[in-house]
Amino acid sequence: MTPPAWLREVEEKMVKLLSLEAGWDSYGAAQICPLQVVAAIALLRRIVKEVGTSRPSVVPTSKGGVQLEWHEQGYDIEIETKGDNAFCVDCEKDGVMVCSRVTDDPIYYRISKILASFSGESND
Repeated sequence: MTPPAWLREVEEKMVKLLSLEAGWDSYGAAQICPLQVVAAIALLRRIVKEVGTSRPSVVPTSKGGVQLEWHEQGYDIEIETKGDNAFCVDCEKDGVMVCSRVTDDPIYYRISKILASFSGESND
C-alpha cells in the first residue's frame, strides 16, 4: 500500500516541533522531546499501514509531547504521546466520551474502526 501524500508533510511538521524552545506557549511549556516525536511518527505510520485514515492535526503538548487529532463525522479522537511507549487515547462522539485510556497500543478495535471510517482531508 502506498502511503498517502500527506504523510510526509505531517511527519515534517512533527520534526519541526523540535525547534520549539522551552516556554514556547508563554506558560512554561516543556521543550518537545525527540523521543515523543519519534513515537508519534511511528504510531501514525502504523495507523496508516494497518488501518488507513485521513490526515490528522498535529499539536504540541505543554509537557513536551505530541498529540494527533481527528475531528470528523462527529468524532473527536486525540492520541497523545506520554513517554515510555505509552499513549493517552480520548474519543468522543458528539460530545459524549466513548473511551479514554492510557495504553501502549492505541490501535485497538474501537478506535481502529473509527479511524478507518474517516476519508478526505482534515484541516491542519
